[in-house]
Amino acid sequence: MEYFDEGGRLYEFSVLSMAQSDDYAVECFDMSSDGPGLVGTLRVAPTGVGRLSLEVEVTVRLLRRWLEVAESEAGLAHREM
Repeated sequence: MEYFDEGGRLYEFSVLSMAQSDDYAVECFDMSSDGPGLVGTLRVAPTGVGRLSLEVEVTVRLLRRWLEVAESEAGLAHREM
């Protein structure tokens, strides 16, 4: 798990390996006391192609950090694309 503070809000990123698939899901949660919980899921295939599903609007800064987590924690930066 990774944490990120953006505009006074605390976000948590969790990287999950999808069952019966080589895909990874990188979930983002707003952990602030008044937060909505799940912000969204970035599901990424081993090819580096993915789909982002958002539950709420996000800042570009948060989205950039989310992508960095997907690249580093899910090992995408080290794979042949």
